[in-house]
Amino acid sequence: MSDSGQPLTPPPDWVFLPAGDAGITRRIKAKGPTWVVQVKKGRRLITKGIWANKADILAAQEEVAAQRATPAYARKRSRELARREAKHQAYEREFFAEVVAFLAFAE
Repeated sequence: MSDSGQPLTPPPDWVFLPAGDAGITRRIKAKGPTWVVQVKKGRRLITKGIWANKADILAAQEEVAAQRATPAYARKRSRELARREAKHQAYEREFFAEVVAFLAFAE
């Protein structure tokens, strides 16, 4: 549906790509026109996916797969995961200390 409530029909060479992989979605949007499918839930807009040219979707998926298959990407990804894990562990320690201080257990 359009903003005015009119039903829309995508062009025949377009297909729907469900939401889930931001890297692919960014590349598809950079390649050409797209339609974003959104659903209003309360005050928020939830994106369900995009309609785009089938050739653009396939090209973007191939580009992302090729990039993610490189050793450099694997190294970068492992560093990012290690950084996130360290940050999460620091958060857990700080949270535990704050809870203990807040509860003020007697010796």
